Amino acid sequence: MRDIDQYSISEFLSLTPVKHLLKQWRNDVVLRLYLQKEAESEAAFIEQYQLLSNKKVYVVIAFEQVQVLEWLLFMAQQHIRDATMMVFDNSIRGSCREAIKKLCQQQAVPYLALPLNLTRHVNRSHGMAMTWVYERIIKRIEPNIFCFLDHDMVPVAPVDLALSMKDQNLYGLPNVSDWGWNLWAGYSMFKYQDIQNHQVNFLYDFANGLDTGGRNWRYLYQQYPYESLRFAESKNVETVLQFNNANITVQIIDDQWMHIGGVSYNNNYASKADCIKVVMDALYNGMTWVELRSSRASL
Repeated sequence: MRDIDQYSISEFLSLTPVKHLLKQWRNDVVLRLYLQKEAESEAAFIEQYQLLSNKKVYVVIAFEQVQVLEWLLFMAQQHIRDATMMVFDNSIRGSCREAIKKLCQQQAVPYLALPLNLTRHVNRSHGMAMTWVYERIIKRIEPNIFCFLDHDMVPVAPVDLALSMKDQNLYGLPNVSDWGWNLWAGYSMFKYQDIQNHQVNFLYDFANGLDTGGRNWRYLYQQYPYESLRFAESKNVETVLQFNNANITVQIIDDQWMHIGGVSYNNNYASKADCIKVVMDALYNGMTWVELRSSRASL
């Protein structure tokens, strides 16, 4: 929550600071209980992938949607060479977990089903999953660089994780409010040695106007002058492909990642699934991102 002197008189009169504090305590208790839960085959998973110590890893928090994850993994095989993709399944339905596990086995991608998390609050569920993975997996494997990646982030060009980081200890797409900033949970990378001695909490901090991962503003981000950092760039790019007689426009991050968006509990993705499939079919059939971009798109 915000510092007490950042609340207005009207917020004090409406007991807003008290409400924020109680919700934060509630979230911390729920998170603490969740972190105590052990995943099935967790110990075997850590033993098997201890070889990734001091390596680079992408941490994908999967949820329900098998199709988008299949697209991510297929394109990752073509464009990611310097890091290992790992999938942590936060799905609720058992049928989805089985399908995602089967997909990862077919693609030879490390897979671990997270302890069941029944919260229906999308931000809380995602933040709890991220914190669990960090505390129980990342801290034991100790990679050199790790990147949290949404399951609907599809690489469309060659990606170099170390090059993205360069000389920084963290990098990603920023989320800025009047009271702080954090890296978007769907594309945030860290050098493990830099943050291993910090308390880490990937829950949201709506009191500070910050989405999933916002609790790290107080623990981590405020130690870095915002103006001195490089951040990822996001833009909407028109393609040469058409759907319903109009050119398809997609969100592209760092000219390397296509973010599908809306693939979570509310499943807004369903309304644009057919449109995105046109793009993915073109990529599956060998078209490059350079070929897909419209000549009117800014380079």
